[in-house]
Amino acid sequence: HHDAFHEELHRQLAEIVNTFSAKTKAYHEIWIDGEQVDFGDQLSEDEPIYGETYLPRKFKIAIAVEGDNCIDVYANDLGIVAHRSGDHVEGYTLLVGGGMGRTANKPDTYPRLASPIAYVTPDQLLETALEIVRIQRDFGNRSDRRHGRFKYLLDERGLDWFKGELQTRLGRTLLPPRALTWEQTSDHLGWHEQGDGQYYLGLFVQNGRIKDSDDLQLKSVLRKVVTQYRPTVHLTTEQNLILADLAIADREPIESELRQAGVKFVEEISDVMRYAMACPALPTCGLATAESERVMPDLLRNMEAVFTDIGIADKITIRMTGCPNGCARPYVADIAFVGRSIGKYDVFLGGDYDGTHLNTLFAELVPFDDLPARVRPVLEQYVAEKQPGERFGAFYRRVFAL
Repeated sequence: HHDAFHEELHRQLAEIVNTFSAKTKAYHEIWIDGEQVDFGDQLSEDEPIYGETYLPRKFKIAIAVEGDNCIDVYANDLGIVAHRSGDHVEGYTLLVGGGMGRTANKPDTYPRLASPIAYVTPDQLLETALEIVRIQRDFGNRSDRRHGRFKYLLDERGLDWFKGELQTRLGRTLLPPRALTWEQTSDHLGWHEQGDGQYYLGLFVQNGRIKDSDDLQLKSVLRKVVTQYRPTVHLTTEQNLILADLAIADREPIESELRQAGVKFVEEISDVMRYAMACPALPTCGLATAESERVMPDLLRNMEAVFTDIGIADKITIRMTGCPNGCARPYVADIAFVGRSIGKYDVFLGGDYDGTHLNTLFAELVPFDDLPARVRPVLEQYVAEKQPGERFGAFYRRVFAL
């Protein structure tokens, strides 16, 4: 979107990116035949935030607009939720300690949703974010890599400790976080006005894989469209693609080009397919213990048959990963299949489409071919017993969760 509110948001995002990007040239050291390449004095040896030791583990920062959790903001170490007031950013609610990673058979590793910690004004955002990162730098676990993530620091020391430490560093009392509402979580597919007279087009890309096949020349047609019409290209956290800054006159010829190449538009994609996601897994990921991306299309066809057979037409997210690390954010999905060994998966149920609840383990080591049948009885019970307007995740948590 290109209205005053989003322009303001983009400026703050750029400020955050510039601030937290590494300043040292350690990342840029290149050696050829035993000799270090000389970059001159373009990059400093000093690292003002991370010092000599960097952070204990990765630290993810994400910004969402209240009402639309399209980026799974609760799955990040630092989630920043913008509150809108007219055409301006009124302030931000900060969430801390989210993360998906876990290790099978190690109960002291687990996914965690980020916790609301404070509300800040726009002029307080950068300073507060800096101190949050510095607390993880100074106190994060460096002796056990499995516990190096920010979420474990918060759970081991407690949110009260963290809030006190943050207030001490800032020299001011934090304002309480605002209650958040998620009215609709959009995947931004299809054509939309972007607020400045131009349009953006959200395109579905199954599992984020842009390639040519017999019935879909996605890679070729995207190269052609981008070369000819020069859109701004955005990659979404749901593995899809947005082509922005398009003129209305270009809408018809672009759509024609895409359709000729076999691209399906949002109204032609089933909800099961549309709201699903898989990680790459085998053969390219060294951590994978089971298939994911390559078997997801077959799994979804079977799940579609189950949904059609029992009459489900709701938004239900299905996510699959080749290991428990959770790169496709399975632990907030309605239904998740997490690889444990070749051809076998743990089944998790009871997250939600808005990404605001963790699911729970339902079944272990289920063979791939048995996955649709394993969850079918729960889906049938959902159709028979759900309350008016109740989504699958909420139903599962009410009926099954202990």
